[in-house]
Amino acid sequence: MNKQIAIIMLILGIMFLGLAAADTTRSCQAQYVVGVRSIDDAEGLTYPSFSGQGTMDYYAPNSARRKAYENLQECIQAFDHRDREVSYCSEANQIYSYPFADGLIPQIRHDLCSRYPGHDNIMIDLHVLFQGDEGCVPGLKTGTILARLKRCSVRRQPEDKGEMKCLDRPRKLN
Repeated sequence: MNKQIAIIMLILGIMFLGLAAADTTRSCQAQYVVGVRSIDDAEGLTYPSFSGQGTMDYYAPNSARRKAYENLQECIQAFDHRDREVSYCSEANQIYSYPFADGLIPQIRHDLCSRYPGHDNIMIDLHVLFQGDEGCVPGLKTGTILARLKRCSVRRQPEDKGEMKCLDRPRKLN
């Protein structure tokens, strides 16, 4: 009887260790918000949110969320380099539901030039809204933070081959 109890305890111990060593995955949300500066009473743009995930090989949900935030940061910092945006804003970097198949810059340019056809040069502020639990929003236990990423100029050119020129360098949002 003692041998059977010892075997059962050993099996339960192995099962418990396997569960304890399981990966922990958590996510944080990000969303781009565009404020139009150069047109009075202009409505800005708010784009769909996307998520970053972080996975740790032990039970540490806040560390996993910090990794999710770091993955979002990599994606966000790559927005004006299309080749980097493709790789950093993909599932390979644990970014999910990224809403810009052709890139963020072309989408903003298209949306603003379509919405305000009489304006050839539109000054904008590009913001990022972060949401999530502890670890997702630096310095906060839980909640939301809106940070300005860049100030840009959207210029219309013939045949709608406009450009978006940003006036300051992207900065890490901490």
